[in-house]
Amino acid sequence: ISQLESIKAPEGGKLFLDVKRREEEFSGPYIHLIPHVIFRLKEGYRYSYKFGFGRGGEVIHYEEGKGRRESWGVHRKEGVLIAMGPGIRKGYKIRGARIIDLAPTILHIMDIPVPSYMDGRVLEEMLE
Repeated sequence: ISQLESIKAPEGGKLFLDVKRREEEFSGPYIHLIPHVIFRLKEGYRYSYKFGFGRGGEVIHYEEGKGRRESWGVHRKEGVLIAMGPGIRKGYKIRGARIIDLAPTILHIMDIPVPSYMDGRVLEEMLE
């Protein structure tokens, strides 16, 4: 992990925003299916799916602009969450929500107990 953290981007600064062991980010009975090391690249950098499919090419590359054909999008923990309906606070801006918080929140809204082994948390701050 320290070796990955020490890699510099060509323009300077760290290439990785963070590098963690899977146990720092996830838990549960299927943790063995997750890669041992989880990382996030600096903005603008992508890792290539071509390399994973044995097509060669750079493993990590910088993408300038948008709409590159070989890009499958950006896969990050951060995303867009828009909620509306009974029990949802009107006009509230959610801060710090993660995709793993959706399932516990939906279960809570449906009055279904959230299992203790489930990752994430109920986004109670967005609920009335």
